[in-house]
Amino acid sequence: MTKALGLDLGASGIRAFVEATDSPEAAIDQAATSANRESDVIQLIENLASELQASFDSVCLGMSGYSSLGVDVEKVADSLSQTFQCRALVTSDMATGHYAHFAEQDGATVIVGTGALAFAIGNGKHARIDGLGASVGDFGSAHWIGLTALREAKRESELAGQSALLQELEAVLGPSQDWPRRFAKGEVSTYEVANLSQVVATASATSALARDVLVRAGRLIAESAMACAAAVGVKSIGYGGSVLLGNHVAESSFLEELGKSDLDASPLRSSVGAGALGLAIAVDSARASYLVANELAVRSQG
Repeated sequence: MTKALGLDLGASGIRAFVEATDSPEAAIDQAATSANRESDVIQLIENLASELQASFDSVCLGMSGYSSLGVDVEKVADSLSQTFQCRALVTSDMATGHYAHFAEQDGATVIVGTGALAFAIGNGKHARIDGLGASVGDFGSAHWIGLTALREAKRESELAGQSALLQELEAVLGPSQDWPRRFAKGEVSTYEVANLSQVVATASATSALARDVLVRAGRLIAESAMACAAAVGVKSIGYGGSVLLGNHVAESSFLEELGKSDLDASPLRSSVGAGALGLAIAVDSARASYLVANELAVRSQG
């Protein structure tokens, strides 16, 4: 039996999967830096290989920012192949997330955590909606929720004289009178803002504003999923990520909006890392070849 390795590389680090579970075999909680992203990715791969101390027949790396962060993916694929001395496939985490749910079948997926991305394959074509980063897109994401909540809670406080949600946000992010200065100086990271979505989720039990922000997030995510599915003519949607699977209000709003269409939706069958493992096993499959042919993946023969 082919021994395969799936790697999932995101903003929080790299994780290795050798079995189709949600639990990685190994992980390194260190992100690639923007200044040295390519060399950092290669170093992370080498460090993980040293930790695993195992040989494989094939490996697939699903990485965030595959096409948008300026990484030489062919160089990464060659390095991956050389490090593990096997065939390698490097692709986007949108592709591994899709494979986690649909494998070789057609359909659309929407995965919403810190960012938000919808991706669909069907009828010989593919489509992407969002995945544009916090500055341009990521509608309905944890970052969108956190930023929308802090802006509207501050606005509510200034107009009405008080805001229960603002008090909850200040308990985490500090006094709101300091926010303009801290944002202007770049002292508040994307991930700190995204983490505020958890505060919003908790506050939604008593705050109408918090609940409204989450309801709007669910609708925005549904819009992306429906547009992506329509672009390739598919009816099935798999969804995942902390915003949809960890937040009842946002998930309910998402499903209610989808219910107005003729689409079927269900949670992802397995993790994005398990999807990378699946593609590693199926490195010569029709889906892997489609990804390569459409410049959504690079394959190195080892």
